[in-house]
Parts: sequence; C-alpha cells; structure tokens
Amino acid sequence: MAQQQEIKPRPYQEAAIAAVKQNNWSGILEMATGTGKTITSLMIANEFYREKGRIFLTIIVPFTHLVEQWEESCRKLGFTSFTLCFGNKQSWTGKLQTDVRDFNLGIIYKHVVITTYRSAAAEEFNLLIEKIKGKSFLIADECHYFGISSLRGHRLGGMEAKLGLSATPDRWWDEEGTKFITEFFGETVYEYDMKTAIQTGALTEYTYHPFIINLTDDELERYERLTKRLIHLYGSDHPDPEEIRELNRKRALILSKAENKKALLYSIFREQVREDVSHTLVYCAPGEVDEITKNLASLGYRVHRFDSKVNLADRMQLLKSFADGAIQILVAIKCLDEGVDVPSTKTAYFLASTSNPREFVQRRGRILRTYPGKNIAEIYDFIVLPSEAGDQLYKSIASKELPRFAEFSRFAINNFNAREIVGKYLRSYSLEYLMDKLPWEVYYEFKENLGAI
Repeated sequence: MAQQQEIKPRPYQEAAIAAVKQNNWSGILEMATGTGKTITSLMIANEFYREKGRIFLTIIVPFTHLVEQWEESCRKLGFTSFTLCFGNKQSWTGKLQTDVRDFNLGIIYKHVVITTYRSAAAEEFNLLIEKIKGKSFLIADECHYFGISSLRGHRLGGMEAKLGLSATPDRWWDEEGTKFITEFFGETVYEYDMKTAIQTGALTEYTYHPFIINLTDDELERYERLTKRLIHLYGSDHPDPEEIRELNRKRALILSKAENKKALLYSIFREQVREDVSHTLVYCAPGEVDEITKNLASLGYRVHRFDSKVNLADRMQLLKSFADGAIQILVAIKCLDEGVDVPSTKTAYFLASTSNPREFVQRRGRILRTYPGKNIAEIYDFIVLPSEAGDQLYKSIASKELPRFAEFSRFAINNFNAREIVGKYLRSYSLEYLMDKLPWEVYYEFKENLGAI
C-alpha cells in the first residue's frame, strides 16, 4: 500500500493550483496526457483542505481499473479515509450513507469517495452525495465523459469546488455535451500543452514515421460505393442521420482494417533483430487482436494481447512483464487509451485510429511518458492514401487521415522528414495544405460546410 510522501509541485503544477484557487476552486485543467493531472488535482484538493480545514472529496473516473490507481495516488498525498463506489450498489450505499453522515456531524473531516461515471449516474449515489453539508470537492477525471447523457440529471451542483481534468475536454460531435461540461465546471483555467510538456521535460521527445498505405481494389470499390451513397443522402431533403452514421462507420472500418497495413507490419518485424525489439505497442482495429498477436508470435516475438478479454488482475501482471521486458509487444485496441500507465513504452505502431483526436492524442501521451533510460520514443503511423483513387475520393480519404498526421508531426523532432514523406503523395493532387489541418479545424470546417465529405 502506498505511503504518504512529500511531493513538491513542479512550477507548472504550482501555476495550475493558483489558477483553480483564483477561479473560486472551479474550472478545467486541460493538460497533456502524461503530465500528471492526477497528482496536480490532488495537490489542489489538499490546498482546499488546508484553507477550509475540512474536505469531502468525490472523484469520478471513467473505468473501474482506475479506482485503485486513484486510491493509491490519494494515499501518496495523505488521504486515508475512503469509500469506493462501483459495481453492485448494495456493496457501497450503506458505507457511503454512514460516511456522509459522519462528515456532516464532524466525526470525520477528510474523506474521499472514488466512483465511476456509471455509478455516479445512479440515483442512490446522487441522493447521498447531495446531502453533504459544505466543504465538498469534486474531481472529474477525463471530464469529457461528464457530458454523457446518463449524467444530465445529476445532483452534484451543490459541490463547493468542481475540477474537471482532460487533455481533450471538448466532446467529438457532441456540442451539447461540451456545453453541459463547461456550464458545470466553467472554462479551462489552466492549459499545459504537448509542446510545452516536451520542452520542459515533462514528456519524452519523439520521432514520427508515417507509412503510406494503398487500399486493395475491393476495399477501394467498397469505399467509393459508400461515399456515393453518402453524397446522395447529404443531397436529399431529409437525410437519415442513423444511416449516415452507419455509412461513415463502415468507411472508417475499411481504412482501419486495410489489408496492406498488416502485410507491411509483418514485413517490418520480419526484418528486425528479434531481441532488439522491446517495450512496443501495436494499436489495431476491433476484431484484429487475435490475428496480429498470433502472426507476431509466429515470427518469434514474445507478444500478448491487451484488450477487454484480459481481466483486471492479469492486466497488471501483463504490464509488469511488459515493463520488465519479458513481453516484447502488446497488441491493443482501446484498453490502453485512458488511465492505464505504460511509461516504459518506447515504440508504438498505429495501424488503426478513429478521426476522434481524443483517442490518438491520448495514445501519444501515454507513449511519451518519461521512464528511466528512455530518452526518445518512436511512433509509426499507417496512413491510407490510395494511389488508384480519383481526385475527389482521394481528397475525401486524405481529409480523414491527415489531421492525425498534422497533430503528430508538428511536435516530432523529425518533423521536416515526415512532411517530405507525405508531401510527395499529395503534390499531384495539390493537397499539401492538408498536412497542416489539425483535427478540430477539419471538424469545424465540416460542420460549416454541412456535407463536405
């Protein structure tokens, strides 16, 4: 069990503490993944406690495996009294009721409740939490989840202090959810971006290597057919949003699961010296974990899947084996996106990624966490730019694939080389400008043009 230890805030953490305090203990910390949002927020909670003399701290996290991580961090900063609220309601409602009562009576004066967004939406949780009388502090980890519809009826508004944490607080394709978040927490009061984090040594420098991938004839034909249907729908008087969503999902899957990505991946690992490979992540599309894990293992690598089928206890052992080098490669889908610490990672291959920047920005942040003996990280990105596509279709695909390139390449130490690689594929289409179009720029342009695909 972690013991309390003296943790001195770094200059950027001191700035974050001051910003929240000056904003009446509320606001959003928009800090790059890997820069210590958890510890920073608990330092702020401790500052609140020092000033107010009491604190009932409620922490909401997106996944159950993060409850234990947050409890450990809390203990490091001097919190010792806990209620863990997740899973079966009967297992925690009685204790929560007692702890709220004892806090209100002054029997306990420094207490922490850690729950998940699912449990925080429960009526039982809300009815008890709203009974807290003063000195209450809410921390919402990955606060973009706070915009989910099930939390719209929450009773957390009486919290004296409200702090949201996220590298990417805006919700993708959900302006209503984003508005709900900012109305509750307020605007971003402190930002610590990727560039600054790398410059100050809070994150590791990295190189970025884009691989250009062709679609097969069948994949290109299917993508084109779906695109034509989308164009027809956008041009109709009453387009069906569900059908549009499904068609976009199918197009995205074609890009994510492009066969040539896997063929290139295997050829890369065939050419490597097996024992030189370590601390490597491979992100793939849903349904491909087994195939890729099996094929990499057949090449002689010590590789393991890391997805939802791996239980919580086994995950921790896997991550330890990965850090120790016993496992060379982890093949993952989304389980490593939020909250799972893999700071020992030195190399990552992005075979699949959605257009949602929250996903790939957080993945990059996890890869750039500092670790003893790790001076630089390497990112390999598989980008679909089909040479056989016509001008319009090529632009459609490039517009979806290149915002990730723009985001990843801009802070890479080999930025110029990465741009040279991709630029030569874009020049004949006069699309070089897409290399500088960041995800949210493309998003807002699309919303403005209503149907530009």
